[in-house]
Amino acid sequence: MLKLARSAFACTVVLAAPICAQSVDLIANGLEVTQGVQDLNNSVRLVAKKRTFVRFYVRAAQDAAMTTAILTARRGDNSVTLTPANEGGQIQVVSSPNRTVRDQAFLFELPDGYREGTVSLRAEVNPLTDTRTSRSPDETDYTNNVSTVDVRFEDVPPLGLVIYSIAYKDQNGNRLINDERHVRMMLDWIERAWPINSLRFWIRNDDISNSIGGGLPTCTQVNSFLAAKRLEDMQNPSSPIPPNARYYGMVDDRGGFMRGCADGLPGFASSGPTGPSGTEESYPWDTDGSYGDWYGSHEVAHNFMRYHAEFCGAQAGDVYPFAEGRIGPSLGGPDAVLGFDIRTRAVYGPDWKDNMTYCDFQWTGKFTYHGLMDALQQNVVPQAASARHSESRAATDGGQDRLLVIGTIDPSKQPLAADVSPMYILNNAVEIQPRKAGDYAIVLKNAGQELANYPLTPVKMTSGPSHDPNAPELSFLAIQELVPYVQGTTRVEILGPGKALLYSVNAGAAFPTIQINTPAAGDTVSGDSVNVSWTAADADGDPMRFTVEYSADGGQNWETVEENLQAQSITIDRNNISGSAKAMFRVLATDGIHTTAATSSAFTVAGRPPVVSIDSPSAGAAYVAGSTVTLAAYAYDSDSGEVPDQNIRWTSSIDGSLGQGAEIDTSTLSVGDHVITVTVADDGGLPPVTATVNVKVVAKASDLPAVADNLVVEPDNIILDPVNGLSTDAFEVLNRNAAVPLSWTAAADKPWVNLNTSTGTTPQLVGISLGDISSLNPGVQGATVTVTAANGQTAKVRVEVKIPAKN
Repeated sequence: MLKLARSAFACTVVLAAPICAQSVDLIANGLEVTQGVQDLNNSVRLVAKKRTFVRFYVRAAQDAAMTTAILTARRGDNSVTLTPANEGGQIQVVSSPNRTVRDQAFLFELPDGYREGTVSLRAEVNPLTDTRTSRSPDETDYTNNVSTVDVRFEDVPPLGLVIYSIAYKDQNGNRLINDERHVRMMLDWIERAWPINSLRFWIRNDDISNSIGGGLPTCTQVNSFLAAKRLEDMQNPSSPIPPNARYYGMVDDRGGFMRGCADGLPGFASSGPTGPSGTEESYPWDTDGSYGDWYGSHEVAHNFMRYHAEFCGAQAGDVYPFAEGRIGPSLGGPDAVLGFDIRTRAVYGPDWKDNMTYCDFQWTGKFTYHGLMDALQQNVVPQAASARHSESRAATDGGQDRLLVIGTIDPSKQPLAADVSPMYILNNAVEIQPRKAGDYAIVLKNAGQELANYPLTPVKMTSGPSHDPNAPELSFLAIQELVPYVQGTTRVEILGPGKALLYSVNAGAAFPTIQINTPAAGDTVSGDSVNVSWTAADADGDPMRFTVEYSADGGQNWETVEENLQAQSITIDRNNISGSAKAMFRVLATDGIHTTAATSSAFTVAGRPPVVSIDSPSAGAAYVAGSTVTLAAYAYDSDSGEVPDQNIRWTSSIDGSLGQGAEIDTSTLSVGDHVITVTVADDGGLPPVTATVNVKVVAKASDLPAVADNLVVEPDNIILDPVNGLSTDAFEVLNRNAAVPLSWTAAADKPWVNLNTSTGTTPQLVGISLGDISSLNPGVQGATVTVTAANGQTAKVRVEVKIPAKN
């Protein structure tokens, strides 16, 4: 761990930088190139065009010294020299730097053009430059001030993700649905923690109580909805959603905790809960306010062949190579893996756990990162869906009338039974994924005569973390099939092993009749919702269910917006349909097998402008000329989904056009006060929308505005595991304004946490050790250390200790 040596010789401070006698030697120790997780050997592979940071480790041979550094990146014949992204452009170089403390390494961000192919990096501490003509401090040896490394970036296809906020009614009839903030946080977490440079996403919502009734849904019910929705979406050749996109359902936990699950390894549908975090009642280690982000990542990763890492109660997994489910192989040395958050710049220590465990303190580890990268690069696309997306609906693509069969089986219950959604006949439909023959079957019959028999193997589902660490894994099987429909079918059976009957549905020979009442021809929809109503009947008296589809192109292509409705009307959120002057609804009525469709007259849905906000840079940020400035915006258009990069343009009040895209980097901003503007164009012809932020660029580090005092503790999460020899650790108390010391006090809220000092002045290391833990219950126990500065600022360290079960 870090040890801060105290001065053995005289230093004076000039312009907040120590000028010391010539007895210091600053030694370059190496470069760590990280996009989210990395070791000192740079063995974690890098993704082309993803935000990339370089941590330049330097130590002082004798004492601490404040100084700066530069990084030169070269790709082919082009090169760029960068200044540090640390506050003030400098750090205090110490004798024993700790990798988990962010500002005990120089931090650089690579700009556009230097995150592709092979890039050579050369970093120098305490350099001479055009604007820095003398070194500070003077050193006894300058030959050891440089580190170099060559790195290679790999292409990775975009990740497509459709996220549904799932509404439901609690036991008191209250409608509950998560705020979109949770969806955005999940998208952001995946962008930061996964090996991707592009995330294509679509945000939807659905009230599942319209199909299942009241009460908290199960993940199998949500996944059945998503699986059907996906199979229907893939029939639409004009859908912007790619065939390999994954579908995720997010369920608010105010009505209860819905344990998540994922379909298949690999698969295309998953779901899980969300709610506030950072409290003693809900994931206290997670301080960003939502646990739905990493929970959702865990479930979606199952869809990419990521098995459980069997730690902290996770079961039904596969071999995981690192002890305790850690993100890397060791707790120290060059192969110790650290997480790094490219958005917040937080550092996660080598004792953090992989996202595929059920443990606290989760991040994507090296093993999972590489596994996801391999799966994304393989870019598995269902062939039939891919062909349908590349051809017109009139093309001969194997389309025929097919029966949509969606259901789940719980193998833990005997006798076996299947929970099956109402079936629909989809006209001119293609089979999205080839059916795998097995011990189960879908059988079509008429009056006892077998018309068709389709053997199949159900998809094995994988569960997510439970609130109860002792809860068994879920073991459901999913049926997700589009089988050829045979005229005259009046009974459908689901058979299990040994031809055991798991489910059957009977329907009279008559098809339902249906007529749409609203909206009427020529109506204009401009409010937040639109009501669709219809009148349907079945001559056989069979119970009916309804699915509602929407077309924005006058009926040429259709998208499902509601499924399996019990009532003969529905209010549809306008965010789920796009603006159009040729809008139409189509309602499918099924008696459990037979399906009839009715189509509305054309009407108008007014378009909506995109929404945009700037994530980076932060307001008032200041940079030294030559620093990499990341321009990142959240942009979404409810009419069309994701906003293409060509519709997002960045400009500077000084430099003019800066580029286009949701996230770009520049290291060429001119010196001065900039107003950075992002402008998002609307494909529907509405006026563009903008957002702005003010930033400052100065010529040299000494011109930067004074850094405000900011009390920080690093790391702010500590895990102690006495059984495995981890009974002590330490955190450092820092002021981000390193030139100004802050006096502080510290106290723990649990008696079993011992601090080696309770007072001090920044920067200072504080050791943590365990006191008497004999009375603690087995499992993970938490405590909080609160550090309070003399100016009233506070910072907290979350401490967890693993208490083994008593013999």
